[in-house]
Amino acid sequence: MELVHTAETQLLNDVETLRARYPNTQDLYREVCTVMFFRYGLTPTANRLYQLVRKGSMSAPAEALAKFWSQLRERSRVTIEGPDLPDALRSAAGSWCPRCGNRRRMRRRPR
Repeated sequence: MELVHTAETQLLNDVETLRARYPNTQDLYREVCTVMFFRYGLTPTANRLYQLVRKGSMSAPAEALAKFWSQLRERSRVTIEGPDLPDALRSAAGSWCPRCGNRRRMRRRPR
């Protein structure tokens, strides 16, 4: 139980540090999303973001969260290049490659 309390305390400390570095509300929410997801392995939600940051209206964390997921999807997209490949095939292959890798990783996990 103490480990959970420590992680929560660390997250709160990180949010305070980010608050000093990012005075813009949307930038702050975006950075808190990043810290929650990548550092702590937590899925950010609009309610949790607002509880941590308490800045702006309730639409501010929802907007920042939507942008965070959109940017994450865009950055993780694979681009297949080939001069003779139709656009539809390139797009389909680009979305298929990450799924194939995810399935391979899932099979490797010990049960």
